Amino acid sequence: MKMMKILMLGAAVAVIGSGVVMQKADAATDALDVEARILNAVTINCTDTLNFGYLAVGEAGTVTIDTADGRTSGNANLIIPGGTIQSGSCDVTGDNTVVMEITGTPGTITDGTDTLTVNNFTFDDPVGAPGAGPYATTGTGAAVAITIGADLVVAGTEAAGSYTGTVDITADYQ
Repeated sequence: MKMMKILMLGAAVAVIGSGVVMQKADAATDALDVEARILNAVTINCTDTLNFGYLAVGEAGTVTIDTADGRTSGNANLIIPGGTIQSGSCDVTGDNTVVMEITGTPGTITDGTDTLTVNNFTFDDPVGAPGAGPYATTGTGAAVAITIGADLVVAGTEAAGSYTGTVDITADYQ
C-alpha cells in the first residue's frame, strides 16, 4: 500500500512537472441572419362564365372550350352553331414573384333533373403558355386574369334545356 502511494505521488509530480495542462478549446460566436416573409392571402374572383354554347339533344360526346374561346368536339353532330361560346375567366392576386398554383375541381351542371360533367380544365394567363391543371403562374401583386377552358361530357340521354351550375377554381401558393 505504501508502494502504491509512492507510485501515485510520482505520477502526479511527473504530470505537473512536464508542464502539460489540459485547456478548454476557445469558443467562437457569429451572428446568424434570420428572415421571414409573411405573404398576403391569395385572392380569386371569377368574372366570366364558361359557356359551351348550343348542343344537340340525343348526341353523345365531349365538347371542349379552350382558353381562346375555341369550341371542338369529336362528335360534329353534338355542336350546333350559335349560343355564347366563351372560356371562363378569374382574376387571381398573389404577392409579387411568388408562384401560385391554379386548379379546377371537376363538377356537374344540371337542368334540375339531368347532369353534365365538367372536367379537364386548362388555364392561360397574359404571360404564360396554355396548360392543363394544376397550372402555375407568378404573382405580380396585382390581379392577373386567368382564362379557363374545360371539357363538358354529354351522355346523349339528357333532356333539352338550360344546364347551369358552378365548379371550384382554386388558387394557392405553391
